[in-house]
Amino acid sequence: MSQAWLAEARGRAGAAIRAIDATAADPAHDREARRVMEIAAARYQYHYLTERSASNLRIGPELVALLLDNGAALHGALQRIAGVQLQVNDEQDAIRLDGLDGVGKELVRRAMSKLMKKPEAIDDARKDPEGWATRGREHLSQEIRALGKRAFHVLGIQKAHPEIVELVGALNFRTSYTQNQWWHAVEASYLAGMMAAELGLDEKLNTRDPAARGEPARYLPPACWHRRCGRRCSPGRSSEVSRSAADFSSPRAARAKAPRDSR
Repeated sequence: MSQAWLAEARGRAGAAIRAIDATAADPAHDREARRVMEIAAARYQYHYLTERSASNLRIGPELVALLLDNGAALHGALQRIAGVQLQVNDEQDAIRLDGLDGVGKELVRRAMSKLMKKPEAIDDARKDPEGWATRGREHLSQEIRALGKRAFHVLGIQKAHPEIVELVGALNFRTSYTQNQWWHAVEASYLAGMMAAELGLDEKLNTRDPAARGEPARYLPPACWHRRCGRRCSPGRSSEVSRSAADFSSPRAARAKAPRDSR
């Protein structure tokens, strides 16, 4: 019976594709598509600031000396825990973060900021560089999990695997064309939900579609790779976050909130 269901589903999908191909050149489809996209874009209002990740940190000769003290113990510990290279400039008053791991760069930035703002942390970093860097990583990991849970809460998605939650939270430390990718995932879901509601389709199904297609996964940093085997997680799993929780205002969109079958 399962084979019969699969054959029937394939037949319906093939017929739908042929029908779309036959009418693809109709200008009415373009006009309707533009209308729906314009409505969705007009309803979605979110202001975000331009973000840039600083890779050159001017920390002063004192902190550079601390990094290179005791055979560069702290320097090596931060490189191993963060997964990025710390390159000291010729004047030895600044470092450059070399790598693609946005989470690792954020870890080093926070570590340098803590050393500058809290001199008492210097002794802890000098006594146990590996443990001090590891504690910073654990604290950042907790924040990443909280960001992932926040995304699921904002978008109204049911609980997911902890690995997916962590992957979604890590998007907050990645930008593309100065846009925060955590918000990009949320934005894609909002727009998909609004367009689905305007067309009278199943809102839940269509708002999850950007995630199923791995829309935010294109921007996942290497921090979101499997840490043990070094492979990138599959887009379908790593980007399950995208779902709309928008509060639509039009009557048609309000009706679309009720469960219904996709047309």
